[in-house]
Amino acid sequence: MANQTKILRQARLLLGDIAETRWSDDKLLAWALEAQDELAVECDLFKKETTILLYRNQAVYSLPDDAIRLYNVYNGQNYPLDVMSISDFERRVGGVKQSNRYGRYSRSSYGHSSSSGSIGVVGLVGYNWREDTGETPQSILTDQLNPLELRVYPKPSSDPIHFTSNQDDGVIIGFTGFTPLEDVGFSGEGAAIDMVDQAFLRVVYTYKPDTLLAPAALDQALWTYVIGAATLADSIQTVDETKGAYYLKQWARMKRDYIHHLSDAGFKSDRFFHNSYLPYGGA
Repeated sequence: MANQTKILRQARLLLGDIAETRWSDDKLLAWALEAQDELAVECDLFKKETTILLYRNQAVYSLPDDAIRLYNVYNGQNYPLDVMSISDFERRVGGVKQSNRYGRYSRSSYGHSSSSGSIGVVGLVGYNWREDTGETPQSILTDQLNPLELRVYPKPSSDPIHFTSNQDDGVIIGFTGFTPLEDVGFSGEGAAIDMVDQAFLRVVYTYKPDTLLAPAALDQALWTYVIGAATLADSIQTVDETKGAYYLKQWARMKRDYIHHLSDAGFKSDRFFHNSYLPYGGA
């Protein structure tokens, strides 16, 4: 995890503000969080997990308010589902009108397959895939205009929880995946709950943390951004603008290199950036 004390100390050292007379810690930290936010958006650096209950005939569900975008989705059996845009899905299944050279529209047959099953239906005039229902989710569709929503295909054909009578002493059995019970609308006693496997989704999404949570390997990149942002924000003379622009350019290089190496299995070294980027003036 990022070392906040180290980032602030190094930034102050290179800014010439060891006495803390020009910039407060809160101000410098705000710039470090700005840099972290850029990484969160550009390389899906931070992820959270939530559970979404599925309901009969409801296709569209919302991600939590702190989400940037959807990352992965798993069904009730912890099996990953296909995630794609609505436009890509329609191209695969033929559910979108395609114009010919005469400006007329036609529909083609489609065969959408996935690891959880397959569909092979001939597209018909007036067919609307949004009305399809089924017990098992097969694909998760996203809309680029609204990244905080997801669409389940096909729509669930049954409610997520089955209630059965229980003659025991009010013990709830067979319930997994959700707490507290009130959140799923159950407040009674004397009933056993049988959870349907596909009745909920385990959703992984990206977000922006409110505190510094970036890997320690990014400490130098973060204080580099802080130096550039602070120098440009409070520039007094041209030399300050040149110095600020230099450090922000270095930050952009570090960010690009980190994103490029992010998928490498062995990328965990705190020394990744060391000796690769020089301070302003080549010191």
